[in-house]
Amino acid sequence: MIFRNPSKRIGSKSFSEFVKFKNDSQKPFFLHYAVMRSFKELGLNTAWNYNSALTLERANYLLNKYLKIDAEVTEFVHKYSAIEFKANRIIGVHFRGTDKIAEAPAVSYEQVKKVLLSEFEKESQNIQFFLASDDHTFIDYMTLEFEENQILCRTINRSKNGKPIHITAKNHREVNREALIDCLILAKCDKLIKTASILSGCSVVFNPNLEVEMLNEPYPNYRFFPEKLFLK
Repeated sequence: MIFRNPSKRIGSKSFSEFVKFKNDSQKPFFLHYAVMRSFKELGLNTAWNYNSALTLERANYLLNKYLKIDAEVTEFVHKYSAIEFKANRIIGVHFRGTDKIAEAPAVSYEQVKKVLLSEFEKESQNIQFFLASDDHTFIDYMTLEFEENQILCRTINRSKNGKPIHITAKNHREVNREALIDCLILAKCDKLIKTASILSGCSVVFNPNLEVEMLNEPYPNYRFFPEKLFLK
């Protein structure tokens, strides 16, 4: 299995380094590859609507049965959560900025702040927010608005000019790795507050019991699995 970005930048195939098929057989075997630029090219049975029929539980089962995540990545996520998660309740916050406004209505920083403040009002125990975003300015805004001990955020490369980092970055290997780590850390939180994004949607595939609050809804043409399951 090879995931490849059409770009020829460094690490354009590197997502395949972090997510692989499990191979229980020790016998040598030959792999056959086919280029696919669209899901339609998979030739899936049109009589069975995968987007409608697939559940979080089924997706989680298939993920655990057939795929494995790079050991270094999973170890990093385990150590990070063990060291940094100190509050009684950890709330993951994923704000997808840059080009996502083409697929879902924009959400303001102020709106996210209001939702986070409401979490303090309705919860008696102490809370930490783990922030994940492609938008550097969003991270700066939230870290200034909240106490230092309330915010968790990794120091990684993010967009500072509104352009999508997964397209403009020179090293896709780094971008892919950091995106996967954010996805897995969000899956370890007690609750996920998110804007429309398949990345944080996949966090719920890793943890189907994760409580989810969506702050916007994808436009009708972009309501794919698993995002469509979180709509009100």
